[in-house]
Amino acid sequence: MIEVLAPSSNHRVLEIGTGSGYATALLARLAREVISIERFQSLAIEAGARLEQLGVDNAGVTWGDGAAIGPAAGPFDRIIVQGSLNEIPAPLIAALAAEGVLVTARPDPSAPARHMSCASRAMRQAASMRRRFVPVGCKRSSPARRRRYDAN
Repeated sequence: MIEVLAPSSNHRVLEIGTGSGYATALLARLAREVISIERFQSLAIEAGARLEQLGVDNAGVTWGDGAAIGPAAGPFDRIIVQGSLNEIPAPLIAALAAEGVLVTARPDPSAPARHMSCASRAMRQAASMRRRFVPVGCKRSSPARRRRYDAN
């Protein structure tokens, strides 16, 4: 997905779904600035600490709902959603710069539900990659798993 995103050294990037921070660190090597939003507080804290320990100073991690980003945070030259979305939320499109690119996984109706394809902001097919993605805001995770990630 990062290859499809094609970030460059002058781009401001928004990443939705920080996870461990691995992709955030990669994006920080390629882009001018990276803001990453993670929905699990514990993962956001750990990834932020990991990036700091690695000396990554052009990326920040915050805990929150990436699909509800405010317009004041933008504009972003590139937005990457590290998960699958059935529909792209309007706040993400509003946060995109005029010539910006948004890459996310979208369900492919011609493939089994577990396969996704990547689309750009213009909703053109950006790549014919088949990968497995975690649905964003997945309701199927167990309460025990959610507690594990968000335990205080």
